[in-house]
Amino acid sequence: MPRHPDTQITPNAQLADKRAGLPSPRRPGQRMSRTELADAVNTALDQLYPDRDLTAQCVDHRWIGKLERGEHRWPSEERRAALRLVLGAARDTDLGLYSPRRTSAPASADHAREVPNTPSLTDETAEPLAVMPMRVVDGVAA
Repeated sequence: MPRHPDTQITPNAQLADKRAGLPSPRRPGQRMSRTELADAVNTALDQLYPDRDLTAQCVDHRWIGKLERGEHRWPSEERRAALRLVLGAARDTDLGLYSPRRTSAPASADHAREVPNTPSLTDETAEPLAVMPMRVVDGVAA
């Protein structure tokens, strides 16, 4: 899905600093390159999820670059777990990762996970959710 036109892209210095703080496994005296980090993340994916085919989750140096430039902010859970393992981080926020989902602006009804015509939790004129009857048909509120 394309990013919102008002989205500000800011470089992820935390992730870049973590990578720069690790030694290169191939070049003594050098810092870890984006390619080396991508290889380490792919290895970590195999270690963390040995019984799953995560071919679609594999990353390369271009993907690492997008993370560092701030073009991607919230990778999949599997990729975040692999990044935390490789970079020695306890939390996603330690790597500058966060969900860029907007919460202050009104949501558009065309978003795939939203149910149209439902009140916002912050809408003071809406009835409490407990008194609003809601049916679920095939996993979708009706």
